[in-house]
Amino acid sequence: MLRQIIALLSVFIIIFFSSCVSTHYGVGNFSHDTDVLQKPVDKEGEKERVQYITGKYNHSQQPVSNKFKSQQMGSMTYHLAENHRWYKIAGGGFLHGGSIDAISRNQVPGGHKYFLGGGLTGEFAVNIPAGMFEWRIIGVKMTALYENGKYNQFRKDVVDYPENGQLVTDDDEIYFEFETDLNPRGYNYNIGFTSEMVLQFDKVGIAWAVILGGGTGGSITAGSRWLLTYDKFTFSFNNQHRGALFETDTDTYYGFGLTYAFSRKKL
Repeated sequence: MLRQIIALLSVFIIIFFSSCVSTHYGVGNFSHDTDVLQKPVDKEGEKERVQYITGKYNHSQQPVSNKFKSQQMGSMTYHLAENHRWYKIAGGGFLHGGSIDAISRNQVPGGHKYFLGGGLTGEFAVNIPAGMFEWRIIGVKMTALYENGKYNQFRKDVVDYPENGQLVTDDDEIYFEFETDLNPRGYNYNIGFTSEMVLQFDKVGIAWAVILGGGTGGSITAGSRWLLTYDKFTFSFNNQHRGALFETDTDTYYGFGLTYAFSRKKL
């Protein structure tokens, strides 16, 4: 049974990620594709529930795709996380806002475009505890969000112009095939696969996480995240690359965040 589950998951991953293309003009919230949620460290098998609040800033300047000049975003996230010796679960919601300095496309003028939105996110991870060290060997993360604003309207306006596409003749049928790097929808959902390594010394801890994901925006997002914890506070730094599978023309984003664990309760 386990082999069949692994085989089905492998087929899903191959089909899902190979179908993804480069979407440099998707929803503005590019952060939650690779934003692994903070989770408590196992303490001698104690079951624990922790509430967190996180503030984060993300930025990209002069991306290599040349689809936009710069992009920045801030977000606030509230989530619950539970520690069980052999697994971790976490879930919560977030609000975000930001802007993109878009480049004009066809008859649609670019410029400073803002976006606002919010969504829900959740994670499940299998954990291997070993004293001060634990390896959250494999995890699954899902996010659903919606946003609106001038940037969303910009994408819709671009799609409305036939000049955005190319004329395609298929037998006797003639139609426009639009560029695949633009997603006009204001909603997005994605799924990612994570792996984390955590080293904890009393009140001080350090962690490193990697994630590979994709979603309705069409792009593959791969990234890594460093976390440094002292008592109830955690500082994070992440970088991520956004583009299609096996594509070298990817956009790079950087982010900084601060998380506060304001409530702890034993289960």
